[in-house]
Amino acid sequence: MSESIRFIGDFGAVETTVSELGLTNEVGIRVCVDLTADTLQAAYDLEAFDLPATIPGGDVPGVDPSKPIAVELRLLDEFEILLAASSREPGVLVGDMVGLTQAKARHVLLDPGAWQVATVRQQGKRRKPGLFLTTLHDSRPPTSLAETNDEGDLNSAFDPVTHDSLAGLIAAFVSEEAGVEQMGDANWRFPFVSEHGEFSVFVAAQDHVLICAATRIEAVPKHQIAQVRELAADLNGEIVTASFDCDRIEGIVGAKAALDTEDVFVDGVLIGNVIGAAVAAMARFLPAIDAIASGELNIADLRDAPDPSDIPAINLENASPEDVEAFLADQFDD
Repeated sequence: MSESIRFIGDFGAVETTVSELGLTNEVGIRVCVDLTADTLQAAYDLEAFDLPATIPGGDVPGVDPSKPIAVELRLLDEFEILLAASSREPGVLVGDMVGLTQAKARHVLLDPGAWQVATVRQQGKRRKPGLFLTTLHDSRPPTSLAETNDEGDLNSAFDPVTHDSLAGLIAAFVSEEAGVEQMGDANWRFPFVSEHGEFSVFVAAQDHVLICAATRIEAVPKHQIAQVRELAADLNGEIVTASFDCDRIEGIVGAKAALDTEDVFVDGVLIGNVIGAAVAAMARFLPAIDAIASGELNIADLRDAPDPSDIPAINLENASPEDVEAFLADQFDD
């Protein structure tokens, strides 16, 4: 089954799945998702991905409504600063977006206004050419993050964040969370219930650094700490928006996201992005952590498990008899 990415903004949501088609190039930060013809039209109506301005006319010409449409999206240059210190490996970024979707988090990576359509592709049927459309965003040169300190600096017009002002913004943001409690001068905790279980979320201001940690409620048994620490190291190679750690003594395991807010404009959206990154990572990998902590699995079992994206599959609902025949021939071809 294809993994879902749900883009959601102020005017609605766009449901997509991770496309099997690769990226056409690596200029900028990109992802490739599949949409149905109806979903693509809905994206037009919502003005998502800069579609109306990029491809005028209200639709993409030449689309076959019976087949998925692969849309390659490119992140707006001004949002790259949020990923400046992170890897930009496409597969890692997609994994983060899937995790954020599963956690039902609001994050800039899931904002349809943060992306612009770069290419539109659709595989053709036998003896019929497919669709391949490129836009101006495909060839747009990337903006150097090192050059954003002049008049174009998005943050230069705002007052610098202090510890007290950051704490006040956090307090206002978490005040609506059920079960929230203040743990100290600038430290809050609230429970979060995900699809796979409950964990605790801690949010704090340390000087002008915003920190969020989503932690497993139960400590890892001492005899499993080493295994969970190995898992944490592996997970840190899979995600870019948060990092995992397991205390070698106490066995407390969690995902942490942090942002130095010095010279950065801070609002509820930014705070939500940081909290959402930690929560999404914990929600996504809590089952694996639980399995290792309980001894149900060991780290070798997880490392040897096949990646679902590597398992050949075919959508029988949309496939023709010829497509099924060709798929089976590929699987059993010596």
